[in-house]
Amino acid sequence: ATIEDFRPDLVIMDIDMPQANGIDVAQAIRLDPAHTSLPILFLSSIYQKDIQDLARKIGGDDFIKKPVDVGYLVKMVRMRAVRAVELRQIIVRDGLTGLLNHVAFKERLTGELNRSKRTMSTFTVALIDLDHFKTVNDTYGHQIGDTVIQSFATLLKNSFRNIDIIARYGGEEFAIILVDATPEQSEKIIDRIRSAFERIEFNASGRKFNVTFSCGLAGSEDNTSEEGLLTEADIALYQAKSYGRNCVRKQCRATGDGLTTTAP
Repeated sequence: ATIEDFRPDLVIMDIDMPQANGIDVAQAIRLDPAHTSLPILFLSSIYQKDIQDLARKIGGDDFIKKPVDVGYLVKMVRMRAVRAVELRQIIVRDGLTGLLNHVAFKERLTGELNRSKRTMSTFTVALIDLDHFKTVNDTYGHQIGDTVIQSFATLLKNSFRNIDIIARYGGEEFAIILVDATPEQSEKIIDRIRSAFERIEFNASGRKFNVTFSCGLAGSEDNTSEEGLLTEADIALYQAKSYGRNCVRKQCRATGDGLTTTAP
């Protein structure tokens, strides 16, 4: 839970610690695939080679003996942390947009749901799909389509807070976690983005065109699982498409059909 909340670039720990054994802690960290690339440095006075080998075998990146040369320790920390950040960027980021990819988003969603349960806070999941994007690719070419996706990704990055989580969910679909925000609050935010995006004018060989998007929202207060949240948001997105596209649909269990709409 601490690692999920703090999201460290590197972990330094001893083998013998009060109330914990470093080997056991490292094994627990490595059980979560999301922490496979998290560097673990053991800093210990233990000299038994078999224990040092075990520490490396279970996922320790290095074993530094005490007393330690501070200069060497600083060098190792910097080197391992920089390498881990670079590796994580490759693993979790979409190459075209720089946003989180599908797998990384689902991992962050799991962490946010766990945090929400512990702190009794709320958040909203938004699934966004660019309308008629196949037509854009077929008419103007995939290079122009990539430009549209990159422009939309930039708009999203500039429109949300640093604490919000933005991902390219796949193709022309995007996913967002709006932290500490209800579906009602999120609807207003995303509808402003929708209005701004539809006014952006793209140009392909002298031909100008606009693109819109549809969005479905689901709130954590009504869902206790990752799949439940994504399913509800996907249903709301489908409703937005059915309603005529270029609109935001949110989960609202107080209404008759379970959904309400914001449309242009």
